Amino acid sequence: MEKNIPPPKPESTLLVDMLDMAVPLWILRFQEYSFEDRLAAMKELDAGGDLCLRMEYLIHKGPKEGDSAKAFNDTAKVIALLAFQPGGVDMFGRHWESKRKRERI
Repeated sequence: MEKNIPPPKPESTLLVDMLDMAVPLWILRFQEYSFEDRLAAMKELDAGGDLCLRMEYLIHKGPKEGDSAKAFNDTAKVIALLAFQPGGVDMFGRHWESKRKRERI
């Protein structure tokens, strides 16, 4: 008799641990961008419409060397950009939200 073993919880995976380190760094980088620049960065990430295909390389090795690393980096960038939306973003059992600096008037 085969036991059904539940998959690991998202908050205990290496991917999420690595995103915990990478996403805040991208958020810091994107805080320097204007809204228009962040929008352009998001469009650039999905250039060619193959973002979802590249995300598969997080699970399965890509055909070329470096595909998995690029997919990870692109994922961290997307999460960081989404963190600028009101209320932030929940993904992989985590919550990311940019705390924008208040500008003086």
